[in-house]
Amino acid sequence: MANCSQINNTTIIGTSAVTYDGTQLPCTDVNTCDGLNTILSKFDAIICSVSANVATITEDVTNLTEDVMLITEDVTNIYNQLGICCPTTTTTTTLPITTTTTTTVQPTTTTTSSSSTSTSTSTSTSTSTSTSTSTSTSTTTSTSSTSTTTSTSTSSTTTTTTTEAYVLYEGLISNTSDFSNACLLPLIDTVWIEGNYVRVFTDAGGTIPFNGSNVYWHLQKLADINSASFPIDASGFITGPASLCL
Repeated sequence: MANCSQINNTTIIGTSAVTYDGTQLPCTDVNTCDGLNTILSKFDAIICSVSANVATITEDVTNLTEDVMLITEDVTNIYNQLGICCPTTTTTTTLPITTTTTTTVQPTTTTTSSSSTSTSTSTSTSTSTSTSTSTSTSTTTSTSSTSTTTSTSTSSTTTTTTTEAYVLYEGLISNTSDFSNACLLPLIDTVWIEGNYVRVFTDAGGTIPFNGSNVYWHLQKLADINSASFPIDASGFITGPASLCL
């Protein structure tokens, strides 16, 4: 027993004189009748083992973190190399937009009429001394004819057609859908995506819209690193925000 100084005149009992009289403790391997020194040595061995395991786990986590960073860098390099050696096919399709401008002139009828009438009356009277009186009256009336002129204008329509170019990107889409998130569905079928995920077509010419049935589909442009889950309607339009698939 080590030489331990007394504290407050108390009697010191060595740990070798203390014995455990309880039941066996399987987790610490303490047995009935083990001395206190034996029990403390078993506790010390367990603590040392746990400390060593924690240090090992910490090192493993650090190594895994570094591995993930290296893998991410490798994936980025692979995509960059694919962009150099194997460029993504991009098709530009011109889709016509018809703009109609109509100018209409309402029919107009203009009528001009003219008429004139003149009347002239003259009366003469003569008297002689032999008591003879004569009176003469003449009346002249002239009437001009009426003329009517009618002019009518008709309506006219002018139609102008303009075109605007849309870019379609080749991509992949899942062959099944989901009502909330389609990220776990595999990318199987080839589709063509208009612009920045505006509309989806099944052909490179952009004439056959993809029927999305208003549910979510897993979709990705070949030029993009990440894919996403998009809601697509029956006309191929993407109708809501995407959920990025990591």
